[in-house]
Amino acid sequence: MLDTGNFILSGTNTYVYVWQSFDYPTDTILPTQILPLGGMLYSKLSATDYTKGRFELHFMNGNLQLNPIAWPTEYQYTYYYNSGTANPNSSLSGFQLVFNQSGDVYILLGNGSNFQLWQNIFRNSNNYYRATLDFDGVFREYACAKSSDGNQRWSVVGHIPDDICSDLTNEEYGSGACGYNSYCVANGASISCDCPPGFSYIDPNNENGGCAPDFPPNCEVDNGTSNPEEVYDLIELQDINFPFGDYDQLGPYNSTQCGQACLRDCNCAVSIFNGSYCWKKRLPMSNGRRETALAFVKVMKVYSVDLIVFYLDLKTGKEVAMSMEESAKKPSRPQLVKLDKALKLAENWVNNMTKSTEEESGEVELEGRPLRLGLGATVPWQSRVGPLNDPVDRRLHAKLEAGKKKASQRMEEESIPSVRGGHNVKDNEDDDDNDLDSRTNLFAKKRVMPLTSSLQAKKKQK
Repeated sequence: MLDTGNFILSGTNTYVYVWQSFDYPTDTILPTQILPLGGMLYSKLSATDYTKGRFELHFMNGNLQLNPIAWPTEYQYTYYYNSGTANPNSSLSGFQLVFNQSGDVYILLGNGSNFQLWQNIFRNSNNYYRATLDFDGVFREYACAKSSDGNQRWSVVGHIPDDICSDLTNEEYGSGACGYNSYCVANGASISCDCPPGFSYIDPNNENGGCAPDFPPNCEVDNGTSNPEEVYDLIELQDINFPFGDYDQLGPYNSTQCGQACLRDCNCAVSIFNGSYCWKKRLPMSNGRRETALAFVKVMKVYSVDLIVFYLDLKTGKEVAMSMEESAKKPSRPQLVKLDKALKLAENWVNNMTKSTEEESGEVELEGRPLRLGLGATVPWQSRVGPLNDPVDRRLHAKLEAGKKKASQRMEEESIPSVRGGHNVKDNEDDDDNDLDSRTNLFAKKRVMPLTSSLQAKKKQK
């Protein structure tokens, strides 16, 4: 390993290298390193992920170019930086990218002159230098003091392009400098990729990887039966634009009309107003960046308990959206609470299962005749399912067991001879009691009957 950072394999002649790491750069070049025509660098994917990323540096045909890549493929989009040093005259065209011992990075032309990538850089022999194509697509030169006082850190001394947020745009393909549904903010040599309100990073460890909405797609929630103003909020973002990718242009419009046009269109995620005209955007949004414009971002309202409260209008049969505060002021009426569409579908499914279980509970499934029982003997089916942990499963299981118990009781009652002349057993028992009472009463009446006249005469004679 040389002091320059070049790892070499040499033979008996130490000045002839059999192999050297400088011939196989990845994302960084060091002082004394040269990138020839056809050479390239490629960025890592994120600050912590060293796999091949979304950007490449190519030195070809006399030009230095920076290209975004259709990650994870090798397909190159149109460059966002071009040095412009290509020339049909080879003496005026670039043929090497040089990083010299002093820390200067330049393109060496065929006639010996050079093209500096960045100007007015103060060089210090007491610094270490490196030039890296970073994961955000910016090619930067860094310096770090050689002192060992504990305050060593890499600081940027030059970079290209000047503003990647504006320079990296593609009308047809790609997400721009940042990932989809995010916007790029340049701050000198550094950039940040921010999510609009109502959106979150897809990967919290990779802010350049794009954002996703925190709510379901608009047309899955807004089915036309509710007032959009009760379901969504419009959030204004000053000086934010998502150029290109429009699906509708309206105007002349004012800002209020532009926001309302997006609010009432379930396909619209963001509308952009430039003072006279309005452009509507679908997801995913691309090329987001800071520039003169007014963005209206449509996000779903969030309530303290439920996202949306719907009331069923019994006259029209339609659902009416209402906030929690408004619902508290209204008289009680059939209420449907929706956390999201998936939950509603799940609730309907469970209710239908429960209903069908109760309707079919009269039919008890019987198993085949067990061993050592008489011919034709049957036994009630018994569940072999172990303890249930899911509350919905326990509820369904309890409903099923209750239905089976009722069915079993009904079968036992029907197995006892119960029909006697069109009356049930209880009626027959009541009839028997009545017969007994009538016979007893009749006997009592016979005992207290008055004596006939002949019997009275005989009694007197005696």
